[in-house]
Parts: sequence; C-alpha cells; structure tokens
Amino acid sequence: MAITIAHIARAARVSPATVCRVLNQRPEVSERTRRKVLTALKRVGWPTRAITPSRRILRPAGTGLGPVLIDVLLYRYQWTETLDASGREVAIGSLQPIPTGFFRDQAYTIESGFYRGLIDGVVEEAGPWGYQAVVQHVRDLRDPEVMLRIDRPEKAGLILAGEWGADVDWFVASCAKPLVLLDLPASGTAPVVTMDDHVGISQIMAHLQALGHRRIAFAGGPGSRPQPVQRYIAWRLHLADAGLPLVHEWVYLDSVHMVDVQRWAEALLGREDRPTAIVCQNDFVALAVLVAARTRGLPVPQGLSVVGYDDGEVARMANPPLTTVTVPTSTLGRVALRELLQEVADAADAPRLARRILVAPALTIRGSTGPVPAP
Repeated sequence: MAITIAHIARAARVSPATVCRVLNQRPEVSERTRRKVLTALKRVGWPTRAITPSRRILRPAGTGLGPVLIDVLLYRYQWTETLDASGREVAIGSLQPIPTGFFRDQAYTIESGFYRGLIDGVVEEAGPWGYQAVVQHVRDLRDPEVMLRIDRPEKAGLILAGEWGADVDWFVASCAKPLVLLDLPASGTAPVVTMDDHVGISQIMAHLQALGHRRIAFAGGPGSRPQPVQRYIAWRLHLADAGLPLVHEWVYLDSVHMVDVQRWAEALLGREDRPTAIVCQNDFVALAVLVAARTRGLPVPQGLSVVGYDDGEVARMANPPLTTVTVPTSTLGRVALRELLQEVADAADAPRLARRILVAPALTIRGSTGPVPAP
C-alpha cells in the first residue's frame, strides 16, 4: 500500500495540511509540531532528506516557475517471447522483436504489466504537483533524436526504466537534465529507486526453509547484469547463513529467454541429485521452470517448489499460480517521481549525487510451493 499524506497525518496526530506545511518548510509550523511530523515520516519510510534546511523547497509546476513536462523513457531493446494465456496453461511463443509502444499493445499485456505499474505510479504522483508525464519506448539510448527530445526547454527532467545495457551508463553520463533511474541499477551519478532484493530473497529463503527445503537452486540472468547479480548474491548469502549446500550445477546465470531457461531446467530436473526448490530471478523465468517440470512429469509443488519474483500478471495465470515476491510497482513509480522533483529543485546549485532509494517488497504465497518431498 502506498504511503499518503493522510497516513502520515494520522501517525503524527496532526492535520494533512500541517504535514504539507512541514514538507514545504513553511515557517508557521512550531518546532515541536515539525519534529512530530518528521518522526512520523521517518517511521513510515518517507524520504526526509527533501525537508532539510539546505534543500530547495519543492513547488508545484504551472506557476511560472519552469517546465511542466516529465519524460519517462522505457528502454527495451532485446527480443522477447510472446505469451498466450487463452488455454489452461500459459504457452510460451517464439522470440520476436519487441514492438514500439509495447506497453500499450494488448498482445503484450502479460509481458508489460510490470512497466505499466511503474508508469501508473509516476503519472499518479506527477498530477498533484502539476506535471505531465510523457512516456516513450526507446530501443537506442545513443540515438541523437532521443537527446533532442529530452533537451527541449519544456522538459523538467526524466525517469529512465527498462533493461540494463552498457549504454545505460553512457546515457547517465551524457544526460544534462535531472535524471532518476527507476529499477535500473547503473554506475554514475544518477539516483536509483529500486526494490530491496535482500529483503525479497530473505523472505523466499525463510519460506522455503520453513517448508523443509535444503536443496535450493537459483535461476537468473547473465552475471554481467546488475539486477540478477544482486538477487544471486542475496541467495548465496542466505545459503551460507543457513548452512545450506551450494551446488554449482544448480545455478543458472545465462540468457533469460524462456526457451533457454526451460532447456536448462529440463536437464537439471532429469538429474538424480536435483534440487527440491528453485528460486527464480523473475516470474517469466519461473514460468519456464514450471513448463520444464511439466515436461519431465514432475508435479509442482508435490515434487518441486518454484518461486518467482515481481508478481506480474503471469504469476497469477500460471498453473499452479506462482508463489512470488510482490514488487510494489506503483510505489516505486511514486518515489521515483518525488526523487526527480527534488533533483529538479536542486539542479541550479547542487551536483547530482548517486544514491539508492530502496523500497521493500513482500512475499505472496500461492500454489507453486509446498513441503519438501519425502525421500
């Protein structure tokens, strides 16, 4: 659930108007009341760095103070499989180039659900501040036309989301506008708003261990990409903390195309020393594992437990429905927009500083996990 001004007001036992006055550093609030509100903000995890005296005050757009448009760039360049949910099982289609504006394409409703959630959060948070979000799908961050569109004077700044690639670091270094990365880790000086993967993986591992699992595999993406590495590292740390075995044949860090994951999982599940549970980087990887288990005649969860990550539409459509980490995409979008507005306010006299703002996910337990199979 997204934290609102009303939540903070109730926690501080003040009016919502008083919370707004504190957020905007208005002088008519007593120091005692101000401290009560700041304490409540910290308690609920609201970023309080924007309220320190050294920061500029956030102001609504449309008051003659500057640009009123925010760019949201979705960087997707890799081919992707289509999914068909018309039958009893979600069917995996062939690899295809992702179409322009895929997040509006009904044929890609399942695949684009995660990004639609991020966009909804940005748009909903931008409106009350008087900003309008302009969403674009970009395949090439080095395209000169992209920079020309961003650099227009009516654009206040931009939020970049999507796939990681080497060009992301180049883009961060080249972009002169205020910039926030949304669930897209990168080096450089841009703030990153993302989920706390250590919290998510910790919840997965605690759940599987409570069910008796000790032979736990991991299926992720290429080790050169930041996000799979973060979840893989968190999984390794929890294995070590719990004294669980690390079997290198149970680790997949390669192409996240579902056909490749399925091929690996079928080979793994055909082994005598196979794992009893597989932690997956995202729900699409988990779907490929489910298909592999079905091909091998291994029932889920009676013979194998599978856990996804993100809780997109595919998690609820899978058979059985996926146990997965629910990522609050709308909250991520809202927090990214607030961070960007602070970057806009600071742009005139403060350097852009790299920082990570983490939002905690939560495990949702469904039908793809169960007790460890009897030997």
